[in-house]
Amino acid sequence: MSTPPDIETYIAAIAAGDQDSLATLYNATSEKLFGLTLWILGNRADAEDALVDTYRSIWQAAGKYPRNGLGPMTWLLTIARNTAVDRLRRRQIGPRGGREDLDDIAAITAPARSPEMQSGAAGARSQIANCLDKMPKDRAIALRRAYLDGQTYVDLADRLDVSADTLRAQMSSHLAALRGCLDAGDDQDHGADAVLTAEYALGLLTRAEAADLEARLTAEPALSQLLINWTEDLAQLTDPIGPVIPPAALFDQIGLQLFGPKVTRWWQHKAVIWLAGVGVAVGAALLIVNLLLGPSNAARNDLFATISAADRSVILDVAFDPDSGVLALDRTAGTASDDHVLTLWLVLEDLAPMPLGPLPTATSGRLTVDDQYRRLVPGAILAISEEPIGGSLAAGPPNPWRARGRIE
Repeated sequence: MSTPPDIETYIAAIAAGDQDSLATLYNATSEKLFGLTLWILGNRADAEDALVDTYRSIWQAAGKYPRNGLGPMTWLLTIARNTAVDRLRRRQIGPRGGREDLDDIAAITAPARSPEMQSGAAGARSQIANCLDKMPKDRAIALRRAYLDGQTYVDLADRLDVSADTLRAQMSSHLAALRGCLDAGDDQDHGADAVLTAEYALGLLTRAEAADLEARLTAEPALSQLLINWTEDLAQLTDPIGPVIPPAALFDQIGLQLFGPKVTRWWQHKAVIWLAGVGVAVGAALLIVNLLLGPSNAARNDLFATISAADRSVILDVAFDPDSGVLALDRTAGTASDDHVLTLWLVLEDLAPMPLGPLPTATSGRLTVDDQYRRLVPGAILAISEEPIGGSLAAGPPNPWRARGRIE
């Protein structure tokens, strides 16, 4: 059974490139994280995709974990929550219906493999629950919906029949009071920063507002600590969400996207060994040729693109299979700066750019385009940006793009 210290050990080993530790961490935490992504997204297909993206981000961000000040489960839950909310907002059909409370969560839960994963923060959970009880009920529900349903100020204002500006002004006073309640015994008044960091943790800021806050974090330790406190406190809202067992094959998909297919040399193939054993030399020779050469040619309807920067600092070759939605990726140049990851986007003339996901760590890998977007890919622009690891993509990409190319 996994305790938080074990999880920190796994994260440290993942940062050193230990693939087995990623598998161990997945076994210890995937049920809780899948329960969360399923709660936010409401259907298994999207929740499975979000879980794959979550563990890819964990692999890519593990080296930065010691610097973020968060507990290990809070860090994992925050990545899963942000990933699921990004996918929810990309649907462009609005969030799922909210809930008046969390009592019905048990309907989607399964027995926990590691019950102690949920037991360590009981005190913090009780504290935030008690503090939310002191807020007006509709505003407390709004806060929960922002965190657990990914709703924005506009979404929440529509539900409450007020303007977004009015709601934001009201929530500012409630968030300041909530911080005061959570920090009982702390006489320091954090003022507007307490509200700003709460809105950041809830995903309620615009991209420009979030960027301004991020620019201050490294230079202002007190501001950084406020954000850590909010992130830890809000993560306890996931405590009532029980674990759900993900499909058995899902970790293989994560490994394929991160590390590429496992290579079996032709002389290691069981069929070749068997044929050699019975002395069928001609059959073995033919099988070896097939194994070495593979299919005689690619699918006729595949589409291709080379996404490159003007200075050739990023070069990515892409092959797209419209039937399966798989993008086969081969990156010959390009890395992200510290604390960032290269992210692939679908860029269309009349729609907001849609993130397809972070590029795999390996130079070769795959991404799968959601069913509803596959028909939009032919002839579209694929673009690459740099995004903060584990951050939210809901507000759209930065400009300029690192690289662009048309797929056709």
